[in-house]
Parts: sequence; C-alpha cells; structure tokens
Amino acid sequence: METDYLKRCFGNCLAQALADVAKVRPSDPIEYLAHWLYHYRKSTKAKEENRQEKIQLKDDNSLKETEMTEVLKQGEC
Repeated sequence: METDYLKRCFGNCLAQALADVAKVRPSDPIEYLAHWLYHYRKSTKAKEENRQEKIQLKDDNSLKETEMTEVLKQGEC
C-alpha cells in the first residue's frame, strides 16, 4: 500500500515537515516543504557521517592500544 511505502521511506520526517508547513503557513508551501526536506536530509547525513567518524576513531584508538600492549609485552620478554 502507498502509505506503507511513505512510512518506510520518510518515517516521521514527512509528518514533521507537514506540521511545520501548517504552523508557519508560508506563501509558497511547496517551496518551503522542498527546502525543509532538503535541509533535513543534509542535517541527517552530516549527523550520520559524524557518528561514523566517531566509531572509526574509537576503533583506531582501540587498535593502537592493542598494538602498544603487544609492543610492551614483547619488550618485557
């Protein structure tokens, strides 16, 4: 059904956007909605990239700690 597709692809985003359009009542609601969705996606992408970078840094630090531990263990022998 079409509503299932919209829920799956847009989730809560479309409902939030339409609620904002109703609240603001811009003179050109279609353009406002388009900009709202564009900025929402841009913001969401940036947050996801930031989250991925943090995970990568954490993994890199963990790997460095493991390597240092191995080096110290080899030095003790």
